[in-house]
Amino acid sequence: MNAWMKEIKDNSIVFDFKKARKEKLFTAMSELQVKGIEAILHECQKHAVTLKTQIAYILATAYHEGYDYDGKSTGKVQRIVPIKEKGSEAYLQSKSYYPFIGRGYVQITWLENYKKYQKIIRKEFGVDIIMNPDELLRVDIAAFVIVHGLKYGMFTGKKLSDYITSYKTDFPNARRVVNWTDKAELISRYAMSFLKCF
Repeated sequence: MNAWMKEIKDNSIVFDFKKARKEKLFTAMSELQVKGIEAILHECQKHAVTLKTQIAYILATAYHEGYDYDGKSTGKVQRIVPIKEKGSEAYLQSKSYYPFIGRGYVQITWLENYKKYQKIIRKEFGVDIIMNPDELLRVDIAAFVIVHGLKYGMFTGKKLSDYITSYKTDFPNARRVVNWTDKAELISRYAMSFLKCF
């Protein structure tokens, strides 16, 4: 067991993979998915995200956004994997924000959004995401971005704590932290399922 996994266990942030299968979130899990969940939990601990409701919502967001539905990004259909925005290279190049297309567990797009994370990621991981945007597909960096972004309101200006605290849990409106109300009810249901896995 990695040292940080022991720390997570000691702090009662333990994800039960058997319960995740019981909740029908997964039928089987790849090594990439397990590493992703562990990396997200590690980042939650590092950024003092300890409320299980907040962690469940972060995992639900990664479950929805990091969905390789056709298996082209990772070699098989699976969720909670860092992916690149879908489409042929010609289609992606037609985007006005190319080459800063969506990447990671939460799909960051546009140069200005990449710039928001450039200095932070360079300091934290020693890589340049402007020169090498695919670095956002690394499990550790993708996990950092989703946790940091939801906690500090980097995507829309809204923070996770605006909707989920120790005294309120508003999963549907928490979607405003990433993409306003797009698929809010669906992701809320995912979050309820993830909450049962702790």
